[in-house]
Amino acid sequence: MAFSKPTNNYHLISDYYDLLADVWSAGSIHKANSYVINQSHSFQRLLIIGPGTCRGFRKLPQDNSHIYLIDNSPEMLEKSHEELKDFDPARLMISIQDFRNHVPEEKYDFIWFPFLLNVFKPKEVITILNMSKSWLSPFGRVYISDFADPDSIQLLSRGLQQAWHGIPMIFFHLVTGNAWHSIHHMEKLIDDSNLELEGTVSFPISKIGPQWIRSYECKSPL
Repeated sequence: MAFSKPTNNYHLISDYYDLLADVWSAGSIHKANSYVINQSHSFQRLLIIGPGTCRGFRKLPQDNSHIYLIDNSPEMLEKSHEELKDFDPARLMISIQDFRNHVPEEKYDFIWFPFLLNVFKPKEVITILNMSKSWLSPFGRVYISDFADPDSIQLLSRGLQQAWHGIPMIFFHLVTGNAWHSIHHMEKLIDDSNLELEGTVSFPISKIGPQWIRSYECKSPL
């Protein structure tokens, strides 16, 4: 299938967009990322695709682990490098490339898409997840930090969720040119990619708000 063009110009807005997104989600985006980072300490070969600014990523494992960051934006990777400047350079690999062309030298134990897949169309997400499965070690895991599936029962709840997602999406789309779409049905996309969904963790907007941010943990079917 023909892929869409890589998202561009995120570096122009990243310094304040990340902060606005965290405010918009009442901190749940940060909590979702922190949760996955805590899980990463169980793995040795880590691949993070589209790490953004790496704000809050300093708790990634530094002992006996190798971390590989991929982004097509040199400006964003410069921000990542500055954020992780205290990491051992022998254990931190940074690569400027379109990850869809990535050819790993070894399989990864941990692959993470931190709020990246939402910039692609659904069919592209399936292809990307299929691709990541081929990079995964037999007992490795794929983590996806993203939006929760839209409510399939309550029309009002689904409408509010789509509106909440769509307002910043309009701004992001106009600046970066990412694919325009409603919220992905991520569980179905994972299933269609032939990955096995092992579990999900949801994060409420504020302490008692709707659980619209989610972490998905996937593995290759045995």
